Parts: sequence; C-alpha cells; structure tokens
Amino acid sequence: MTSHKRIIFFLILLALIPRLISLFTFDFIDSGGGSDSVTYIALARNLFTGHGYTEFGLPHTVHHPFYPIMIGLIWQLTGDLLLSAQLISCLAGILLVVPVYLMASSMFGRRTGIMAGLMIALFPIMVYGSTESFSESLYTLLLLSGLAAGWLSYISGRLYLPVFSGIFLGLSFLTHPLGVTFFPLVAGFNLLAGSWRLSALRRRFIRTLLIAFGFILVCLPFWIHLHSVTGNWQLSGSSHYQDFGLRYDQSRGVNESKVIFEHMEALFDPEVIPDVDPDHKPMGMAELIISHPDRFFGIIRFNLIDGYHEAVKTARYLSLPPGVLFILLATGIGVLIAFFLFAFIRNGQRAEIIYLALMFTPLSVFLIMQTEHRYFYPFIPLAVIGFAGVIESIDEFSRRKPRCRRIFLIGLWIFYLALAAGSAFVVYRKAIKIGVPYEYKIMGNWMKDNIPGIEKERVMMFRLGISYYAGCDWNVFYWGEFSGLKEYLKRRGIKYLEVDSYKLHMIHPDLRFLLTADPLPSDFSLVREIEYDGRKIRLLEFHPKM
Repeated sequence: MTSHKRIIFFLILLALIPRLISLFTFDFIDSGGGSDSVTYIALARNLFTGHGYTEFGLPHTVHHPFYPIMIGLIWQLTGDLLLSAQLISCLAGILLVVPVYLMASSMFGRRTGIMAGLMIALFPIMVYGSTESFSESLYTLLLLSGLAAGWLSYISGRLYLPVFSGIFLGLSFLTHPLGVTFFPLVAGFNLLAGSWRLSALRRRFIRTLLIAFGFILVCLPFWIHLHSVTGNWQLSGSSHYQDFGLRYDQSRGVNESKVIFEHMEALFDPEVIPDVDPDHKPMGMAELIISHPDRFFGIIRFNLIDGYHEAVKTARYLSLPPGVLFILLATGIGVLIAFFLFAFIRNGQRAEIIYLALMFTPLSVFLIMQTEHRYFYPFIPLAVIGFAGVIESIDEFSRRKPRCRRIFLIGLWIFYLALAAGSAFVVYRKAIKIGVPYEYKIMGNWMKDNIPGIEKERVMMFRLGISYYAGCDWNVFYWGEFSGLKEYLKRRGIKYLEVDSYKLHMIHPDLRFLLTADPLPSDFSLVREIEYDGRKIRLLEFHPKM
C-alpha cells in the first residue's frame, strides 16, 4: 500500500467514526422537520415503484434526480427509504476526505492535504450534515471530486481526468441545480490557464472539450426529460432559474408562505386559482437585470438580510451565540483573503490560488437566489483547503525556531481536539434532539396508530415530516383569513389540519390562534395535543356545517 493510500485509509477511518455514531443515534427525518427530504424520499419511492419521477401524481421538475435515484437504489437493499437517504449522506460525508486530500496535496503539498483531510473528518458542520436526508452531502462529494479532477487535469495532462471532471460536475448538477455554476469555471480555467504556445493551446482545447463532453454526457438525459415534460429546452426546472419574480415578490414584503401556497395550489387545483398578486411578473435573470435593475438591487438587499437570518439559524443548530459565529466567520474570511494574497504574491503559487479563489465566485449567486444555510455546505471544504494552506505556512515559519515549533504543535493539537470535541457535541445534540422538532415524529406515529384510514386522508400542515410518519398525504397550509380557511377545507374535502409552535410564524397571523384557542371554534375539535421541549403541536379535526 502506497503512502497516499495509507493516508486516505486513515482519513476515511477517522471520518467514519463520528458519522456512523450520528447515523445510529439520529432517528428523525431531518433537523428541520421534513421539507425537501420528504420530497426526495417520495420521488425515490414513486420512481422505483413504477410511477415515474412524480410527486402528487404529477411529473416533477424542481428537484434534480440523482439523489432520489441513489435513494431508490439503496432502498432495494435496505427496505427503508429514510435510512437509505441517510446512508447516502453518511457515505458521501465519509468519502469527502478523498477529493479534499487529493486536491489540497496536489496544490500545496502532502502535509497540507493531510491537515485538510483531518479538518474535513472532524469539522462539526460537516459531521452535522452527513446524517441529514438532504442532497447537500452527496452534492458536495461529487462537486469536490469534479473540482479535484479538473485541477489534476490541468497539472497532469492525462486525458481521462478532464472526462472524469466533467462527469462529476454533471452529477453534482444532477444532484443540486447550483452545481452548474462550477462547470464554466473549471472548463474556462483549463482552457485559458498556462502557456499560449500553439501546442499548449491545442492540448488545453482538447481538455476543455473533454470536460464539456463528460458534463453533457450525464446531463443530456435529464434535459431530454425536462423537454418531454415542459415542451421547452431548459437548463433546469428549479424555480431558482425559472422565475426570479418570485424572489422579488418576497423582497417587497410578500410572505414566503403565500408564495408557497399559490405555487402548490397551481399544481393541486389549477382550475381554482387563488388571488394572485397583480404586481407579480414572471421573469428570467437577464430580463431582471436589464429591464428591472431596481428590482434586481431590491432582491440583493433582501437576500443579504435573509442571509443574516440563515447565519443565526446555523448558530442555533450548532449551539453557538450568533455573535461568536459572526466573529468566527469574519476572522476566517479575513485569514483566507490574506493567505490568498500572500501566496499569490510571494509563494509563486498563482495557478493554485486563482483556481481555488475562482471556486468561491459562485457564492455571488446567493445575492439574487434564495439563501438557506445548507446551500453554503459545499464551500466549506474549499475554505478548509485554504485554511490548511495557512496552517502549513505557519508550520514552515515555526521550523526556524524550536520554541516556536513547540508552541505551534501544541496549538495544532488543541485545534484538532477542539474540532473533535465540537463534532462530539454535535452528535450528542442531534442524538437527544435539541432544537429538533421531534414532536412531528411523535404526532405522526400517533396518527398512524390511532386514526383508522389516515393513509387515505390529506392533512393540512406546514412541514411535511408529520405526513411522512403518519403515512398520509400532505396539503399545503392555507394562506388567508379564518373564514377563507373554512371554505378552503370544505372545498378540498380536508378533514384534519395540524398547527405547531415550531412553524407558527410561517402561517397567516389570523390563523395562529388555533394553536392556543380554548375552546376552539365550533367547526373544529381537538384530536391530539402534544408538548415537546417546550413546544406545542395540535391536530385538529374540521366539522363543516351543512
């Protein structure tokens, strides 16, 4: 076994320990209570039971298919859809150390690769995400594999590497729509970086074509599927790409829950259209920037505020005071920028720095697209590679003086022990369900065991987690006044609705009283009330008056 293989084996073993412990101790749909995770599972079930790539009985184009396909394949072995989704995330989190090590060691040396791999194995956020049934863990593995292969194709010239780079980048796009933003960066770097002699240009042109070939090869079936469903040739079916007007609506104060309700109603019942905002205008990115620059800057302002709230949410998940998280982020960004400038000017590693810095530029899409804390997950390994380079630079400096060397080694041990302690805390926190709406599982299981025929009912709720555990159909939560709610329930034939503290802020203010009202309005009765970790959840039954 070569030294590279021994190092990779050790890193995989180290990454495996906290992730497997978390996998076996976190028995819940996801830390947010079930949203995209339930959709991924439903898509996998439908696809592998002969119903096609559908949700709610309709062709699905919003969520990209590779993660549901992988869930369905593993489901054939485990017989458990949720476990399959978590296994994929766990395995992807473990294997992530491989492309990170290869990319970091080829850029800045083997010691840097080892330090980067150790950080990925022990980094609390990476451990946290490795047992969530979201696509980000798999997406990050595929993306970093594509970026590593793209860099190695530049420095080695081997023709199979650009093909692999294109394939991995294509698979990352088939896992998450934002993966496409990295393809032109990798291809462009391989085309433009290097000598401008004719022979070198020819080799670079061939490499770029091979990257594009690999990308198109894996994405073409998806694009053909989109065309068969929509009748249009389009890059993605995600609302991120299709209608920036939706984000503008939110930037001018339209509630996100209202946007969700109107979108889902258009799917469920297209003949009965809710009161659509007359100021809404569907538009693509080019039209938004050229024709409506005021709306474009309004979205940027809104997303900066939204990004702040997502950072606060991340701090809550990690049990950190928001101020501490912001200090850490500011310090980290400052250190990375300083390292990039120093290495670019002094160390002669310009190609490495340019390539790594380029891969951070897709962060700019969050100025105009919806921001969620998990969308930043793939950028953490890139930052880790940069930090490993910083540590290696400090190590080289400390070697000049024995006393500095001892201080550096002690500090390095403390740093990695702190990462390990942070990961242990994250695993423990998830295991005892701190900050997690576990009441959704309790309520869902109770409904499944105590309400005959619940699997045939469509239940109104905000999060999808309860519907997963109860085995019932999900209905989007109505947005509007109380009188309209009753008419809506009657028209849709909905018998049950759920309201809870965890997502109370997301429902219409006129409906929030349903969580605490005693007695309830005569049209409703209380079926079940549960309290968990200081939060209340209610299942109500609707009795329409004749």
